[in-house]
Amino acid sequence: MENAVTDVEKKKLGMSDFSYEIEPQELDSNIESLMIDSFSLGREVNKFFKLMTDDYVGCKITLDNNSVVCTLFFQDNPIADDSDKFKAVIPSNVINKAHGSIIDIVNSAYNPNRHSLTLTEDAKKVFKDFIPFRHYVTFDKLFDDKGNVIWNKIYSETTIRNQFGGFSVNKPYTYGVLVIDLTRWLAKIYGEKSGNDYYQYEVSVVRNIMNPFATNFSGFYANNTKYLLNVTRYNQETIKKLALENNIIPTGNELGIII
Repeated sequence: MENAVTDVEKKKLGMSDFSYEIEPQELDSNIESLMIDSFSLGREVNKFFKLMTDDYVGCKITLDNNSVVCTLFFQDNPIADDSDKFKAVIPSNVINKAHGSIIDIVNSAYNPNRHSLTLTEDAKKVFKDFIPFRHYVTFDKLFDDKGNVIWNKIYSETTIRNQFGGFSVNKPYTYGVLVIDLTRWLAKIYGEKSGNDYYQYEVSVVRNIMNPFATNFSGFYANNTKYLLNVTRYNQETIKKLALENNIIPTGNELGIII
């Protein structure tokens, strides 16, 4: 007759009937986050700016140099006399005729780097609140020492074939192009402060979820990459506390000066 293995021997051999139970705990989160695809977020951006100006066409959210970039597009559209919206872009020759000398107008006409569409002063007042502090590729400062936007570093234009004109597909069409900081836009939408809490926002890519070389209705290849994004809101005091607990000394300026 075989000897029975005792419970003590089973335990020593790792053969006991050990089991465990865990009571789920509440996750004490110190951040708020939202997962959203780039097309849905882009539509929210569109709703916001289309309420302000009829010159706004739409936006494009892309990943460039490890940064989530939001680019706005504008076209020159007529504005009604009784409209409560503003003009975002106007033809540059209109500005030159209104404010330039004859020499300025001639020089502008032969300047190969000139823009055919110019941001209006109304547009600059509005979009100043959404401009990145540094360029996402060159990292150049986009504000001068007086706090004014250096517009020629962030505003440009692009010309494409008119895809909506039937047989006139070779007719060029020009859009004004402006890059904004999504985190500054989110701060305007969802708030920068609540009581004594100050918030900071971040947008990161979780993954690509669409073929980047899908064709559009015209048959031309277009970059239609769709991203799954994570939008995060931090409480600045919480982040500062965590930094201090982990011996990360926070600084309040780009020179790294401890303050």
